[in-house]
Formats: sequence, structure tokens, C-alpha cells
Amino acid sequence: MISVEKAVQIIQQNTLVLSTEHISFQQLAGRRLAESIVTDTDLPPFNRVTMDGIAVNFQAFQAIRNQSIVIENLQAAGQPQLQLHNASCCIEVMTGAILPLSCDTVIRYEDINIENNCAHILPNVLIKAGQNVQLQGIEKTKGAEVIAIGTSCHAGHVAIAASCGYEKVLVYKQPKIAVVSTGDELVEVSETPLPHQIRRSNAFAFEALLKQDGIEAQLFHFQDDLLQLEIGLNALLLNFDCILMSGGVSKGKLDFVPEILKKLGVDEQFHRIAQKPGKPMWFGAKDNVKVFAFPGNPVSGMVCYLRYFRPWLNLQLGKKQEQKWVTVTPCNLPQNGLTNFVAAQLNTQNTVDLLAGKGSGDFANLSLADGFIELEPNAIFEQNGLYRFWKL
Repeated sequence: MISVEKAVQIIQQNTLVLSTEHISFQQLAGRRLAESIVTDTDLPPFNRVTMDGIAVNFQAFQAIRNQSIVIENLQAAGQPQLQLHNASCCIEVMTGAILPLSCDTVIRYEDINIENNCAHILPNVLIKAGQNVQLQGIEKTKGAEVIAIGTSCHAGHVAIAASCGYEKVLVYKQPKIAVVSTGDELVEVSETPLPHQIRRSNAFAFEALLKQDGIEAQLFHFQDDLLQLEIGLNALLLNFDCILMSGGVSKGKLDFVPEILKKLGVDEQFHRIAQKPGKPMWFGAKDNVKVFAFPGNPVSGMVCYLRYFRPWLNLQLGKKQEQKWVTVTPCNLPQNGLTNFVAAQLNTQNTVDLLAGKGSGDFANLSLADGFIELEPNAIFEQNGLYRFWKL
């Protein structure tokens, strides 16, 4: 049995090698770049007006600021560049427009009055040379990298890729993940269980968590049968990057999963962690395929997903792992020498109330939970102590 920290270290070292594909830039959000995005023009590509107003030649303006300034023309966004012919005049300009030739400064509409096609500067308005103008190339010059390879993209990156002309973008493929439930006691959701049966649920919880994480998984179910498990898992090892299992990893006589995985050549990295719930968790790898085998109890599986699988998946997807820290309302903490994960409900003060529940099989308790706090072995309550919180 290993510690939580050692389990995390082993898992994080087992990275996937993912192939690549080209996708439309419109599908980029949530995907990890397999190439860097570089500019095909300066950014901005021209001296750009950043406020609606009038464009002037600052040197000439200093001599005429208290006079009426004749408006020569109007420069709209998307219109070819105009030129100021008389330095003592001005041109009306719109936000996003190219700055007219012979102009270098923009004065906001809020700082002027316009009457009879003439602009008048309001009293006590401070005008600085070059104000409200974004110079060509000040953000990036042509050919510069704007998004690095390996970046997990969001909506802003979509806009950047579009502005740089990337109709197609090279990304890493999403990992192919199989979610497997095991057990003779499980029946389909549409069925009415017999007194000795329950409906499948863990697999659907993992499927939902994966959807939250941007992954569409495929679901499978195998009975507690050596041959069926061997044939089924062998096929999955050949066709998926990762297998996420529920059940069959404890010490029962029908917990065949570790035995079958070993027979199929999957290298066991560890089996059992000094934690509660989720102690029987198993992890292994065969070539580029990673296998996470969680205990069948619902709360155990949820804890293992949040503590181990999601951070690992985020690493593969290039996403940052957001770690939340919370305080705990006064309570008695477990004293069992293990790392404990306790279901908890967040409140508005970034404090959590612990939900005692009735063990790792208490699925109903999760309906009130926002996640789990992680308690070090034999942790003692501290009034202002901070605890890791793994959010559902």
C-alpha cells in the first residue's frame, strides 16, 4: 500500500503519446495545440484608432487647440486610409479605423463639442501626443508566436487563430477512453432490479465527469467472468488510449480485474493506496495504454476520479489543474492513520460543511456534496486551517 502522494507521482509520470489531426479553427476551444500559432501580419496590422473622436496632427494642434478645428472628412473602420490635407484641420475617426495619414493623435468625442462641422476642445481637457492610437505591430510583429504549442485553447485563442488566418489548426487528438463497469449484480437503468441486484450507475457518473472535462467516452459492461473479462479487456487494450474501470479490484473471490490485467500484459504500477475511501484502487500501463481501476463503491470511485484521474487527464490535455483550498466548520476529523476524503458542501464564505454520510456506498449523500476535502492522516481541526478541496 502506497501513500496518496506516491500514487499521484506514479500516475503523473505515465503520460500518453497522442497522434494529431487538423480541425477547423471554430472547433479549437478545449483542444490542445500541436503547432504554434504565428502571425501573418503585424498586430495590429496598421496604426489603429482606439476611441471614437477626431484625429489631429499633434504638433499643429498645439497651436490651434483653442480655436475651431475644421473637420475635413470621416475615417470609418474598414475604409481605405484617408489623409489629412491641412494640418490645422482634423478628421473624424471611428474605433477600429486605420489612423489617417498625417495624423498621430485622437481626441475623444467626450472631450469635444462639434458645431457647424467644426470641433471645439472642452476646457481643462488634457491632450497627450499619440493618445488613443494603437501603433502598428505594438502587440506582435509579423511571424511572431502568439499561441505556443501544447496550449489548451479557449474562446480567446479561437479569435486569435481566426485573425491569423488559420482556417485549419493542427491539434492533438482527444484521448480515446473506455469506461468499464463490472459485476453480476448490475442491471441496466431500464430494468427493474431483482432483490439481489442494483442498476448500473458508476459508469454513467464517470461518463458525465468526462463530458465535463471535454471527453466523449464509450461505455462497456463485463460480468464477473474470467473469459468475458479477458476477451473484453484485450479488445479495449488494442483500441483505446485509456481504460477507466469500476469494480473488481478488491479482495473478493470474484474480483478478477488485477489477475486478468496481469495476464494481458498490463504492468501493475500500484494496487491499494493508504486512503479512505478508495483504498483498493489499481493503476497500470501497457505500452501507451493506461488503466485506472477504481473500487466499485460509488463514493470511492468518485474520489479516485477527482483526486487521480482528472489531474492526470488535465495534464494530457494541457489544462491547468485548478486547486481549491477551503476552511472547515468545527468538527471531529477521522483518526485512522489514512488520508481521508470527506464529502463536503461549499458555503458562501469559502468554508465547507462536512457531510458524514454512511460509508463509501452512500451514493445518495453525493446529492448534497460539492466535492471532497482531503485530510492528511490523523489531521486535527484548525480554526483557520486550509484543506484541499476536490470539486465535483
